[in-house]
Amino acid sequence: QLKRIEAFEKTRSFKLGYENSRSAFYAGPKFRDKSRTSVDFNQNLTLTGDTPYGSVDSNVLLQKDRGKTVLSDAQFHLTDGRIGPLKNFNAGLCDYQVNPYLMVFPTARIRGYEIDHKDEKGRLGLTSFYGREQSSAIGTLSPGVVTKKTLNSYLSGNVIEYKVNDNAQLKTGFFTGSGKSRIDELNRKGAGFEGNVRVGPHVRLNPEVDYDNERFAQKHAVTTSFDKMKLRTEARDIDTKFQTLLGAPSRRGEKGYLFDMTADPFENTSFSGTFDIFRDRLVPNPNDTEAYNTHTDLLLRLTPT
Repeated sequence: QLKRIEAFEKTRSFKLGYENSRSAFYAGPKFRDKSRTSVDFNQNLTLTGDTPYGSVDSNVLLQKDRGKTVLSDAQFHLTDGRIGPLKNFNAGLCDYQVNPYLMVFPTARIRGYEIDHKDEKGRLGLTSFYGREQSSAIGTLSPGVVTKKTLNSYLSGNVIEYKVNDNAQLKTGFFTGSGKSRIDELNRKGAGFEGNVRVGPHVRLNPEVDYDNERFAQKHAVTTSFDKMKLRTEARDIDTKFQTLLGAPSRRGEKGYLFDMTADPFENTSFSGTFDIFRDRLVPNPNDTEAYNTHTDLLLRLTPT
């Protein structure tokens, strides 16, 4: 039965899809005095199916606004790729969301390519990408703001993930950026390292160190998990001038500790809390530059039964 399912999934016929939507926006001081401010017409074409080289999934999104038709999103994915001696890889072309999830390069949307590969044992993973940085976080643009403007900024990266054993995984990445649209503060290179190590049945360590080619940033977390409670402690130290490949990171210049707790003591009761103590070296207290800030969040949820 399983073999028949797998055989069927690898011999799907191609399916072509098309959908469109039209919308208009009106504004005015009164309902009877309103006037139309914009008209938006979206068209989305999709193509899915199987080939001898892997499964194909693609789509093209066109948006028309104020008489302009813009290609706002185009994607082509090949999953479970197999071309000659190359196997066990996935490839994406055109508009793509790349997610290294490292401080020096958290996530970005590019127009280019990404390819990832894992060995047969699933221990070693390789990811490579390159493309023009996209100005929007997602492909769909709001009506009235369609634009042909693109950035002269190019991003590339290579990420290696290695599974040492069932209790330890390592990830490292090296990234570059170039182009005239990049501001002077942004460095052209960056690298990061992250670990995920289980120590015993309840404790997990997550160290991370990143380098933007001039300055370091680091955060190290310890998570303790039980059946009905989770405790997480994180120490961070991010340089005041540390830059990601995309811009200033969150919590830049901060040095401190973050404590998180979540608990579900009863079926209808849950509790979560956060306590953050840190020194803001980027915007320090004018009266005491060495002073520490504190931030506390508490949430108690009761669900009637």
